[in-house]
Amino acid sequence: PEVFLHTFRTELYHLLPYDSANLMFIDDKEDIIFNHSWSIAYSGQTPLIKSHPPSVRNIRQIPIFGELYGLRKPLVIPDTRKEDTLWVDTYPAVPIHSHIGTPLTTNQQVTGFLNLNHMNPNAFNTNHLSTLQLFSH
Repeated sequence: PEVFLHTFRTELYHLLPYDSANLMFIDDKEDIIFNHSWSIAYSGQTPLIKSHPPSVRNIRQIPIFGELYGLRKPLVIPDTRKEDTLWVDTYPAVPIHSHIGTPLTTNQQVTGFLNLNHMNPNAFNTNHLSTLQLFSH
């Protein structure tokens, strides 16, 4: 699994450059049961991927995940500083100023989420939704 995750994270970065991301899977109680988060650091021009410890939460605790779950389609927040309804800054030590996420579905059921974050505002926009959506089914 680690080789797959490394390849996935690297290829995703080449398609949509990001500073941090997470891959989440949920259970039937709407709890995130697996949250694999990682961030990108740089050594010269080479991106280095750093994994973070997994966490468990209910998706309703974070408005954007509830919205992704309910809408069942990708969502972009070009500038999180201007979004006060869906965006909750859960890690204030890491500035996230642009976000894009998509629900992952199996048999039309939401089974998880793929989220990308960037420190620069407007790093993601609606043009990126179709690229991210390639990973959703």
